[in-house]
Amino acid sequence: MREINIAEVLARKRKEKGMTQEDVSNFIGVSKASVSKWETGQSYPDITMLPLLASFFNTTIDDLMDYRPQLEPDDIRKLCDQLSRAFDSQPLDEALNQCREITKKYCACFPLLKKVGMLILNHNTLLQDVSEMNALIQEAKRLFVRVKEESDDIELIHQAVYLEASCCMALGDPNKALDLLGEMNPPLMPVEWIKSYAYQMLGNTDSSKAFLQMGMYRHVVTLFGLMISYLMTSADHIKTFEEIYRRALAIAEAFDFKHLNPNLYANLFLTAALGYTTLGDKEQALDNLKRFTELAARHQKLTAAGGDSFFDLIHDQLAEWGSGMWFMGNTQQQRKKMYEMIANHPELSAFVDDPRFKKVLDKLICNVWGEFR
Repeated sequence: MREINIAEVLARKRKEKGMTQEDVSNFIGVSKASVSKWETGQSYPDITMLPLLASFFNTTIDDLMDYRPQLEPDDIRKLCDQLSRAFDSQPLDEALNQCREITKKYCACFPLLKKVGMLILNHNTLLQDVSEMNALIQEAKRLFVRVKEESDDIELIHQAVYLEASCCMALGDPNKALDLLGEMNPPLMPVEWIKSYAYQMLGNTDSSKAFLQMGMYRHVVTLFGLMISYLMTSADHIKTFEEIYRRALAIAEAFDFKHLNPNLYANLFLTAALGYTTLGDKEQALDNLKRFTELAARHQKLTAAGGDSFFDLIHDQLAEWGSGMWFMGNTQQQRKKMYEMIANHPELSAFVDDPRFKKVLDKLICNVWGEFR
């Protein structure tokens, strides 16, 4: 959404109609000096004059004021990057206040509200007090509910419902999450397939390929994330656990997740380490913990990468999807939280005196998260 720019619009519309400032002043019933001040931005027309001006120039009041409730995607991305940097470099309260100011200023820009809600939700773990964490989750949830209830973008509404359900889960209300999501499974045929075929029929091969890439990327990342979750819940059966892990590694290699999405790739090894700990396989647990640490040390700030040589037509879309997302190691506080989670995890307590575990912790401190102890 741009700032109100009625001065430029008035001058342009008047010139397009071939009229003078005096012509406008006579029609509206004000002095020529008033019209001149409007066009130079020294003053604004009275609000009661806006309908008459809009009618005179055969336009709407919104167009007359150059008002747009929705930001352009590039503007949204820049704002989200700005807020991400605020979380990285400023105290949490200051970063949150910036989020609140932006959502107040652009309260009708629903794609932005969704992304700001995601930023707020993904930083609640930086708080120590449970009641404060829950209050922050509720704040994010309110943004998602507003998007769901007021947006007319079907895809955005679906995303908002999913995020609202995630908030319900974080607040310990699984029944509400299930009510929101319903019992119906999503259609097996992805919408990108239909869009791609439609563009083929129209002779637009590039758009057709781009939508196919978008569908493949979205579904392979979703599949990989689901396999990590399935791995996490299958640590009660060694054969099932190792089969899931084997297949996840195969997908990671096939799609080069090390570079395509380092965040998810690192999560796989951390999840495997915790699973093997539960299964009592100390060697595998420490080996996967080491792989996680090495990956974190290599990337330092684990993010979702954009497209690669395979997904070469959707770099911009991936950048758009990534803005506002949280990834391990985005801020100093998050890196400290991750270290503390590993150092103090009850399932890893059996490794406290093991030199290999100490080496893992030292590497996290020295090579990734810096000296904060």
